[in-house]
Amino acid sequence: MFCDITDFKTESDVEQKFLWPLLTEALGYSPAEILTKDYLAPTTIDKGAGKKIGYYPDYVVRIGNLPVIVAEAKAPQVDAAEGFREARLYANELNARFPPQINPVRFVLACNGTTLLWGVCDSAESESLAFSDFSPVGSQYLSFRAELRKLTLSEYAAELQRRLRPVDRVSPITFVGGNPIQNSELPPNEFAKELVPLIKAYFDPDRSRTPPSVVARAYCATDGITKYNELLESLLKDNIAKKKFPAAKSLSTTKKEAKALSNALKIAVESPDTTLMLIGGVGAGKSIFIDRYYSHLMDDHVRQESVWCFVDFNNAPDSLAGLETWIASEVLKDFPLRNDINAEEFDAHESLLRYFAPDIAKLRRGPFAKLTEAECENRIADELYKWTNDPLKFSSSLLRYHGGDRGKAIIVVFDNVDKRDRDQQLRVFQQVQYFREQHRCTVILSLRDETYDAFRNHPPLDAFLKPFIFRIQPPRFLDVAAKRLDLIIEELTAKAPSTNEFSLPNGIRVKYPNTRLGLFLRGVYAALFAPRRKLRLVLEALAGKNVRRALEMFAEILMSGHLTGDKVFSTSFKRGEVSIPEHLALRILMRTKYRYFRNGRGYIYNVFSVDPESPTTSNFLVIELLGDLSRNRKVQGDLGIQGYQSVQQIVARISALGYRPEDVLWALQSTLQFGLVTADNQRSDKLEDDGYVRISASGHFHLHFLTKRFEYVAGVALDTAITDYTVAKRIGHLARSGAHTKSRLRSRIEAAELFCTEMREELSRTEGLPVLQNADLGVSKDVVESVTEAVAYVQSEEPKQEGLFRRGR
Repeated sequence: MFCDITDFKTESDVEQKFLWPLLTEALGYSPAEILTKDYLAPTTIDKGAGKKIGYYPDYVVRIGNLPVIVAEAKAPQVDAAEGFREARLYANELNARFPPQINPVRFVLACNGTTLLWGVCDSAESESLAFSDFSPVGSQYLSFRAELRKLTLSEYAAELQRRLRPVDRVSPITFVGGNPIQNSELPPNEFAKELVPLIKAYFDPDRSRTPPSVVARAYCATDGITKYNELLESLLKDNIAKKKFPAAKSLSTTKKEAKALSNALKIAVESPDTTLMLIGGVGAGKSIFIDRYYSHLMDDHVRQESVWCFVDFNNAPDSLAGLETWIASEVLKDFPLRNDINAEEFDAHESLLRYFAPDIAKLRRGPFAKLTEAECENRIADELYKWTNDPLKFSSSLLRYHGGDRGKAIIVVFDNVDKRDRDQQLRVFQQVQYFREQHRCTVILSLRDETYDAFRNHPPLDAFLKPFIFRIQPPRFLDVAAKRLDLIIEELTAKAPSTNEFSLPNGIRVKYPNTRLGLFLRGVYAALFAPRRKLRLVLEALAGKNVRRALEMFAEILMSGHLTGDKVFSTSFKRGEVSIPEHLALRILMRTKYRYFRNGRGYIYNVFSVDPESPTTSNFLVIELLGDLSRNRKVQGDLGIQGYQSVQQIVARISALGYRPEDVLWALQSTLQFGLVTADNQRSDKLEDDGYVRISASGHFHLHFLTKRFEYVAGVALDTAITDYTVAKRIGHLARSGAHTKSRLRSRIEAAELFCTEMREELSRTEGLPVLQNADLGVSKDVVESVTEAVAYVQSEEPKQEGLFRRGR
């Protein structure tokens, strides 16, 4: 049925050529549901007169986190009955780990290539199937398949799971007011009220392009970029296998020039039909660089000898449907604006005659040769109307005229392609290459670094023989923020009213000169990015290499309603300082404009979160997942990039701790959407079963830094679904009552203590689950210890409430 019986020479042949396809193809189990020896714990079983130590069966099939089938292969010369006996002993050993009356392993089977024996594990009796019985119409085979197929045993496993671990979870926020209170917002702080327009102007990450004033006065040239902390640098960089992927040139810039790109474009001007690639992560600054180059750094010779056009993929249809026509339409929109051609001149009759001159000449020589002059002109006018309404024809003729008749080098920039997923980027690359060949022009294409690095030697990038490839080095969070703050302060000095005022929470009205707004901005910056503060590393880790996200985070802190006037107008503020303790910054990043934290909102993720649809998971699934990826972050996989692990391998490893494969996939998808892990296809909305993922800097700092901070523990405690209804209700009550009393800190400490106690009990329950091997939950234990120590530290410091959170552990 699956193979030829003559294929069976060894035990391994029987295992891989018969049992594996039997389980996957005939019975319908996925590879993730079949544990091999790599993921099984050895055990000691009786074998004849002695003992067999360290015995592994060949396969154990699991549904959810319950083993249901044990399968053993033997060589053709060995009696299948021996394998059946060993499989039964292992199955009974597994069942013994579960509570009385719950025996999940239902069937065992053994095969030696000629005979398959199968039966229930608590009986020595077995059914026998010869190799010749495996026929789609054989009655014995159909009976065997009906009993052991996934559909049948799934119902059996679901019932056992309900009996084994009925889980009903509730979040403490339910007892504070649920969604309405969790979604209530705080207004921006009054001190930032005057700053909102400027903050939005200079820190808005949603703009399609960077404002010209920022390009002109706040560009971060590479010769002024500072370096990351060593740990953060190792987490943020892509460790490419250099032998496999030749490195692109690092694009160096100064305030006045980008010499490498200028030299490349000089060559391109003389020899059209060239592709230049800008490689970098999303938000690394490729768009602002090309804007800066175009407006301020371009070599005079290149400017004089070329015409430019930008095609911005921020405006492209999501599906990239009709890509060729869309590119042509964008060229027609941008070309006159980019090359200072007014609208009337661009599509004037005289201009159209120049664009379509070869086509018109061909018509005059041929079809229209016998027409009168008047008839000819009328027919040409009709043709011009059709041509100008065809974007492909119009753009092609426009570029022909400027590149041919005028002798200009045509340079077309394809920008923001990197925001697309891997497959779409490769599709765009192919279309851009076709566009370049068709129009004999120079194209500049922005591509994500991981796409280029992973596919440099694979289609379609492998056909790209002699490119100019430049890698963009993203500026640091603090460098970008400093430059843009300078612009805001300049604007304030020039335009803001001489004095401002607002009310403190105690009702006192405060007047201050507009120069204080500048001091406020400088003070916030200094408070966040002081060299000795670990908070600086957290901000940079959460932003990663995405400058857009960094700007968004900084703007959120500046305007936050959690940063109240009494905190700003401290004694230190008179000296131009602003006190933003670490806990306050973390609170803002967790809650943003809302009163309470909610997972999936803000910039910080709850690593104790669970899938609300799962009856069997635990609060440590995400933690174990991140721990696994963190341990393997320097392991180089098949992609040639350190840290990337196969989704299927991850599911197998974490499932071996007792989690259902579907729960592991949920955790991967959830952390992918929030940026704690990244996927090789560069998508965050969809996880591919045959894809690869790795931990990000944000994921690493969530696991190893945030779990050691009281503010994090207290914040997530309200939004974590837990099993103890009484504890959840008490945590919610403390949050509700503490919000209106002077004992708010005391209430938060007590709530955090209850949460830590619940997590210790949850860990004990998780460790006690009867799984296929003794689960090594070392990462979970470390995290539980960390959160407990964080709460204990704050409790010991409570009497000193001033400056309570300034120290780390």
